[in-house]
Formats: sequence, structure tokens, C-alpha cells
Amino acid sequence: MFYLAVDGASVEAIRDAASSVSSISTVEELSDGRVELRAARGTITSVLTDLGARTTAGVADRGTARITAELPSDAAVREVVDAVRSAYPDTELAACREVERSLRTPSEFRRGLAADLTGKQRAALETAYFSGYFEWPVRTADAGGVADTLDIAPQTFHQHLRVAERKLLAALFDEAGPRADR
Repeated sequence: MFYLAVDGASVEAIRDAASSVSSISTVEELSDGRVELRAARGTITSVLTDLGARTTAGVADRGTARITAELPSDAAVREVVDAVRSAYPDTELAACREVERSLRTPSEFRRGLAADLTGKQRAALETAYFSGYFEWPVRTADAGGVADTLDIAPQTFHQHLRVAERKLLAALFDEAGPRADR
């Protein structure tokens, strides 16, 4: 799946353009001018992911795509380029840069996230986790039970939980980590 920000085109125009690309199976409109594309088969980003890369950006314009990916420090760049060219022969490597990244330890990650969560958000997330709310395929607790434990309404529990989940996911996926404005 690909999540795109669409600028200067309607979703219908995107659907029309996508209909001529055999590898795109569906186009769904999301909120705020974003679109979800589902690929029917492998894509260049799936090749990169299989090789341990993380796609960080992509821009498509008039039949040309520019993709930015980060490789693990121990990756053999030549092997990645060769694998991508094998699957997509017209691919060109535009640039290769080595970047120093400061790594956060798991405890630093937890401290940063804990600082971003309010007490109520942390309580909702923690109580849900330890009560079995997230268990699958059978939950051992439901929202009403967790809300009762916290002595709040189920709607309030859901509100705290969703904001806490968003902050957790932002800490995991965003470059800068947790942000206080969320």
C-alpha cells in the first residue's frame, strides 16, 4: 500500500491515471487530500523493503518516479542497486549518501514517549495493554471493562487510547519522534 498526498489533481484523475497501470489494483480516497493506492503485485518499494531498506519519500511526476530510501549501515549498496535494476531495468541511481544517525536506545525511546503522553493517556494505554484489551484473536477485556477500571466513560477511554496510540505510532514512524503538539 502507498499513501499519497495529492496536489493539483482530483481523486478521479488519480483513479483514471491509475487504471492504465496494471500493477495498481485500487485507489481509495482518504481524508485531507490523501489517497491510498494498493499494488496488485510487487513494486520497487517492495524490492527495497525485501533488501532491508526503508522508503522515506517518493515523488511521481509525468511517468517518472524519484524514490528516497535508507539502507541499514551493513547493507551492500551495489547489491541493492543490482537487485532493483534486475527488477526495474530503467532504474538509475541518482545519489548515494552516507548519513550518521544518532540511535535511540529502547529506554530513550520509552522515556521520550512517556514524556509525550499525558497521565490519562498513559493510564488508558497501560490498563488496556495489561488487561488484555489488545489480545488476539480473543480479547480478555473490552472497552467498557477497561473504562470501568479507570472509572471513566468508554468514550473517554477511547479518546485517551486513540491519542496515545497516535503518539506511540508517531514516535515509531516519524523522523523526529514524539511531539508535544499532538
